[in-house]
Amino acid sequence: MTSNRPLEGAVPYVLHMSAGDDVFAELKRFFLDGGWTEVVVMGCAGSLEKAVVNYPKDATLPPVVERIEMEGVYEICTIAGNIIYHNGEPRVHLHGSFAENGTKVYGGAIGEGARIFKSADFFLLAYK
Repeated sequence: MTSNRPLEGAVPYVLHMSAGDDVFAELKRFFLDGGWTEVVVMGCAGSLEKAVVNYPKDATLPPVVERIEMEGVYEICTIAGNIIYHNGEPRVHLHGSFAENGTKVYGGAIGEGARIFKSADFFLLAYK
């Protein structure tokens, strides 16, 4: 079933992260400090020094999730998702892609532990 909802009163932000910042920790901090109901991650420009990807191992439901952690320098191609309350806690849900050496692209659900290399700007819509 498809549904939709307006983001009435949404406020645009650019959240700048610096070298070594933990992506999930900084997004959760922004969410909690602002007292937001939902934050939509519209995009991101920057780089990662640690990329974490989660993906379904096969087509079973519920999915068995595999996790890959990669260290190096990766240019962020895309990141989109949202932050909401789930069971009373902030839940960051991101999907994206990133490039290694400008040629090989990886992607999937971005996992906890992803860390910024030089810097990254996250383009957000936040609402209460």
